[in-house]
Amino acid sequence: MQFVFDIDGTICFDRFRIDDRIKTVLRNAETYGHQIAFASARSYRDCIDVLGHELSQKVVIGLNGGLAYKEGELILEKPMSRQAFDLALDYCHQHQLPYFVDDDFNYAHHLGKFMPFIKSVDPLNLAKRVDPQELKHPIKMVIFFGSQPDKAVKISHSLAKLNQLDISFHEDEACLYLNPREVTKSSTIQELFDHDFVAFGNDKNDIAMFQAAAYSVQVGDFAALAPFADTQVKLEKDYHGQVADKITETFVKFRSNA
Repeated sequence: MQFVFDIDGTICFDRFRIDDRIKTVLRNAETYGHQIAFASARSYRDCIDVLGHELSQKVVIGLNGGLAYKEGELILEKPMSRQAFDLALDYCHQHQLPYFVDDDFNYAHHLGKFMPFIKSVDPLNLAKRVDPQELKHPIKMVIFFGSQPDKAVKISHSLAKLNQLDISFHEDEACLYLNPREVTKSSTIQELFDHDFVAFGNDKNDIAMFQAAAYSVQVGDFAALAPFADTQVKLEKDYHGQVADKITETFVKFRSNA
């Protein structure tokens, strides 16, 4: 069976490290007859350090489905339209909004210190920070609104009129996420794996993945994801151990279907 794991909030809980018990279980997937992949909002370059060398050689879907790497090589990318990107960029500069943009490996940002994930960007110094216009194929853009959510609504409506983007506002981060239209973790998983899969996830951007999965495991208690989950791991007490145990349990559950 194919297993697909979200990273942050699912197997990594501080953006920097995956507990060794979880890593050990993941490395043992093939002993149960399974294949594993990862699907994250992160860029591939930001997954390498947290996954480690061995796991980062698996299929890693990044930027919410906008790209995929296998054995460290780019195998798929889904850039946003230049028209949509330029319009979003114009709004950011007009209103002096912090933003962060990824292409398949490099990145650009303005007032990046305000981005909630900035400390985990390119920890191995593998990429280049470039001018946004130097990004030949921008894939994902994140705009920070801070205490100005009204601007997020207005800009979202304007960008939505292009019918070229998937637009999602994350209230906890006060960030607007822009991806190419109809490009999600789920769409890319189904493009790469034309068979059933088991999904582990925790958040809003895992809903479509859970809907497409043969079986889904929710980590944590995000209410909007719960209706699509077959089972749940609550983040209580030794939750790293509980997540490792649930992965093992699910590997065993699907062993006969491998």
